[in-house]
Amino acid sequence: MIKLNLRYCWILFLIFGLVGCAPPGSRNRNIPQIKLTVQNTLPIKRRDVPVVVALHELREIAPDFSFDAYLVISGQPPAEIPSQADDLNYDGQKDELVFLATLEPQETKVFTIRYTPDYPVAVMLGFHKRTRAGIFPELGGIAALESELAAYRILDNGAIQPYGKKTDLILSVETRFQGDLAYRKSISPELRREFDRNNIPIARDTVVEILKPYHSWLIHNQDGRQRYLVRKSEDDLKIYKGEELSIDSLVHQETAQADEDKAMIPLISEINSIGCGGFALWTESGKRFIVPTGTADYVRVIADGPIRSVVQRIIPNWRLDSGLVQLTSTIMIYGGNRWFEHHVNIDGLSSDHWILTGIPALGGSVGKDGAGGWLWTWGNIQTLSKKCGMGVIFSADRYQRFEDISSLDSGLGSIVALLRPNEAGYLKYYAFSLWGDAVDGLGTKEEFDEYVQITATALNTPPVLKLSSEESEKEKKTREENDEQTVE
Repeated sequence: MIKLNLRYCWILFLIFGLVGCAPPGSRNRNIPQIKLTVQNTLPIKRRDVPVVVALHELREIAPDFSFDAYLVISGQPPAEIPSQADDLNYDGQKDELVFLATLEPQETKVFTIRYTPDYPVAVMLGFHKRTRAGIFPELGGIAALESELAAYRILDNGAIQPYGKKTDLILSVETRFQGDLAYRKSISPELRREFDRNNIPIARDTVVEILKPYHSWLIHNQDGRQRYLVRKSEDDLKIYKGEELSIDSLVHQETAQADEDKAMIPLISEINSIGCGGFALWTESGKRFIVPTGTADYVRVIADGPIRSVVQRIIPNWRLDSGLVQLTSTIMIYGGNRWFEHHVNIDGLSSDHWILTGIPALGGSVGKDGAGGWLWTWGNIQTLSKKCGMGVIFSADRYQRFEDISSLDSGLGSIVALLRPNEAGYLKYYAFSLWGDAVDGLGTKEEFDEYVQITATALNTPPVLKLSSEESEKEKKTREENDEQTVE
């Protein structure tokens, strides 16, 4: 006879109830829930959009809400959405909920947050891990973080070094399969047999997503555990294994003898003054930048979760000519996205100092628009015959001007934006990198320019969120009918 601990039995019972697959005799309608409406106001499809809700916002709707036991669900029948709750202010209490949503052009999608205020033990459910963060002494610098699509190493001088992830060719098929990818939402039985013949696992719930019409497609299953990139060449369709988490491999790849053996490739030198989206201070009177090298600081990993990872650096006393400043740099990366979000909080900054961020001059094309809030560069990676693009996206009302600077040590040029924090000393901007092996498959600066402008529009136009505890009569009737069918 198998004996189960009573506590774990109760956890299972609770989970069944929250998801909606209730055990016989139970009623889902008695479980507290919050309705969250997410609206995409843009005429473009948005994949893996972060949906972030603060604890105080949830408690405005449900004062008894707790992150001890909750689930995010959507659809009919209801399905669980991977999510996580983080303690961003490091006070021992989780204060922010985050999950990812894929939205069609101008689509409005409804999510339900079910919870129980009476259960004292936090329920931790396992989701497929799509981000990673950590402090790795082997890598030097301060810390590293990544999503499936991009990785970044944070250096003590404030610079951020981007890495390109390799995509391995695993299969080539005839171009006749292109029609299946272009007009089907799932792969055909014939294409599935090609995977089977080559002993390549392919899940039953895979879907096909068009990345670039008539050129590239992404095959993936619902939870993102399997990702395959399909690109059209002159003679056939080439299928690559999608990017995956690689920082742990990076730690041990120093012994690799050739680039072909490496999981990730550094896209720029670590001695670049700013890197991709790093920061420094700019003194306007002296027309020079100041990096935080040699300052006393401490670094902590705020989150290393399946949906989002967060690294924070705190410099409590940064001595400048004008006096001491206190600076906190918080960097977040989300699953399914190559950009990272950089929050800078600074106290004591004089009017003569601004925040400086930017990207390396790759020797190719540059695009910049202060009013639009973006800056990009496109060119060749010095050590590889591959194209690479990097960009920074910021709020136009924080923009002061652009500058071209060179590293004092290496002479490497950087294109930077000078930004002014708000009255509270707060500034937020985004940065990203993309190289030739990326799933996006961008091959020209014109494509990259379009990519940057679409990304800037999306990041500066987050989905509209609306929290509610009320259900319409139609929603209530539909939910109760599904509950009745589940009980039967």
